Amino acid sequence: MRPAFVQLRLPRNPIVRLLLAVAGIAVLSFFALAGAALAAAVLAALGLRQLWWKLRGAEPATRSPTPSDVIEGDFTVVEKVQVRLPPQRQG
Repeated sequence: MRPAFVQLRLPRNPIVRLLLAVAGIAVLSFFALAGAALAAAVLAALGLRQLWWKLRGAEPATRSPTPSDVIEGDFTVVEKVQVRLPPQRQG
């Protein structure tokens, strides 16, 4: 049984079915190529940024060294509370 709000019926004409399939493949191809182009643009921008830093002769800002036994963050100390469980019932 189909839900009432889904009314997907393919046309009977085989030519129209073929055209719909081709249109679907074209839409999927467009989004795949757009994603690939976006990824290529991001990678190119990162590469140009690295090249800029090399040609400029400056190093990117580095962090100050922290001791290996230090964990950075905000912490709250919570005391451990012992909770007694009620005794288990037999049977």
